Formats: sequence, C-alpha cells, structure tokens
Amino acid sequence: ILLIDFINAEREAGVDRWHAIINSGSARLRPIILTTATTVAGMLPLVFSSDPSSQAWRPLAVSFTFGLLFATLLTLFIIPVVYSMVDSFFGKFKLTRFAEHSKFTDVVTAEEEK
Repeated sequence: ILLIDFINAEREAGVDRWHAIINSGSARLRPIILTTATTVAGMLPLVFSSDPSSQAWRPLAVSFTFGLLFATLLTLFIIPVVYSMVDSFFGKFKLTRFAEHSKFTDVVTAEEEK
C-alpha cells in the first residue's frame, strides 16, 4: 500500500510513471528489507528450536517466515510490474487520473537526449 501511495504521490508531483516506480522502489527498499529481516530473525530461533515445548508453534513460525519472505519478493518485484501493466491498460483508454501517460521507450530516449 505504501509503495503504491509513493508511486501515486510522485506522479501527482509531475514525475513520469517509470521514474515514479523506480524512485518509490528505492525509497521503500530499506524499510521493507529491514522489517522482513528483523521479523524473520525473530522467528528463526523458533524455527530451529528442538525443544519439545516449542514443537507445537514450529509450523506457525515456518509458514510465517516463508510467507513474509514471499510477500517481500512480491512487494519489491511483482507489484511494480502489475502497477505498470494496469496503468498501461487504463492509459490506452484514457481512464487514468494522471495527466501524463508516456511509454518507457519515450522516457528512455528523452533521458538519452539530455
């Protein structure tokens, strides 16, 4: 949610879609990685514990750990791609709230000309 909010805020400020996605990804990378790392590190003792009293909680810790790692990968890689695809689809029909709708090749050639 915060990643999409960062992208939309950048676009409302006049940044094109591609730079908004890259800027928001780099701005949210550290908080996402730190949150995942600390939570996974906190669950690892329970995952690797051999104590009989913790065996009932072990499946929860394992599923929580791998679920969080998978969600992190989704957040960093899949969500920006899906955002771009949905924006391209709605941009073709002029159903987007943003004034500028530029293609990636147009943005790259404009950057090269600068």
